[in-house]
Amino acid sequence: MNAPAEDTKLLAELDAVLAADSMVGQWKYDENLERAIGGPRPSGAAHAWGWDSISAKLLQACEAMPDSKTARRTLAFLNPGLPKPGGGTTHSLLAAVQMVLPGELAWAHRHSLAALRFCMRGNPNLYTVVDGERCVMETNDLIITPAWSWHDHHNEGAEPGVWLDALDLPMVMGLKQIAYEKFGESCQPVRPGPARGAAAGKTLRYAWKEMERHLGLMRGGKPDPHQGIFLEYLDAKTGAPALPAISCNVRLLPGGFGTRPWRSTACSVFLVLEGSGRTVVGDKEIAWSKHDVVAIPQWIAHHHVNDSATDRALMFVMNDSPLQNVLGIYRDEAL
Repeated sequence: MNAPAEDTKLLAELDAVLAADSMVGQWKYDENLERAIGGPRPSGAAHAWGWDSISAKLLQACEAMPDSKTARRTLAFLNPGLPKPGGGTTHSLLAAVQMVLPGELAWAHRHSLAALRFCMRGNPNLYTVVDGERCVMETNDLIITPAWSWHDHHNEGAEPGVWLDALDLPMVMGLKQIAYEKFGESCQPVRPGPARGAAAGKTLRYAWKEMERHLGLMRGGKPDPHQGIFLEYLDAKTGAPALPAISCNVRLLPGGFGTRPWRSTACSVFLVLEGSGRTVVGDKEIAWSKHDVVAIPQWIAHHHVNDSATDRALMFVMNDSPLQNVLGIYRDEAL
């Protein structure tokens, strides 16, 4: 039923009066609420960055930046479906890939952003120092740098070190809480014992050999129909997610296995560690293989397929579910 013309005129006059005093009536939001029926609208696009292209651009960056003294040699993944500037890999996460050449040091600093490094090409002489604790970065190790913890990266090995970076930058930017500080020296002293400062008492290094051991213990178990075999990185002391706003986990798809469609309010980014396959997101199919990076928006149906009948496919996955759980807004749904 349409409102009488006189009522419409009076409401328009009221809207103008309210706007003049920096106020608004709730009825102005009704259209937005109607659009939210059925769940949130996905932000950004499902998108993949192939390793062949990534590695070529890293080598080009090494030629353009033969030494990394004024800026880190890091390439960020920007979702083509999000506005620029200010976009991320998803609306809440920014992922990137970083290369540190033999003999290089990425200088010490800290910021209000929490970050993780998943090492794609490591060695025993590649390491990050987090609030004084030396964290070795061997291949597939996960290193955590909590918000406001000092960190610097060192490569004392003979080969380039490469890792996936991920930060909660879009979330912290949305809260207007960006803060940054230089250490003052190029690197911080390495102290014996655990980290101090913001990182004190937290698990900072998750060695891949331990994760592989846990995966081995689950061998022969029945995969979850929507997730496959799924292990989350949890703090050893508290049992909390590795970072307050980012969940980190490993997903294993046995040979010949495909998951069933599923969606959640969390967006995610995954790095392929082994194997090749496909992820179907809505009506879009994304093929992937080792070291490809894939972004999946929130609340959109998707499933994964391992293309090999015999070999496992393995992914490192991160999502923004921990913060949603704190707010009580996280949901997921099997389809």
